[in-house]
Amino acid sequence: GGFFIWLKVIHNIPMKKLFSEALSKGILLNPGRIYEEESDQYIRLSYGYATPEQMTNGIKLLSELIRKLTA
Repeated sequence: GGFFIWLKVIHNIPMKKLFSEALSKGILLNPGRIYEEESDQYIRLSYGYATPEQMTNGIKLLSELIRKLTA
């Protein structure tokens, strides 16, 4: 078990850039590559300490960042 959500990012985006920009907005995510070398397209989000409102806002911000990085 655990309090994690795995997301597959279908667009080829620079994960280091996504990580740093997300962190600057208060979103901490883990690139899948730190868990398995073949997991470049995945990110892991933890929701153990987040309220539903924080998760909603964080996912909205994350989707905006991904759109920005794929434009």
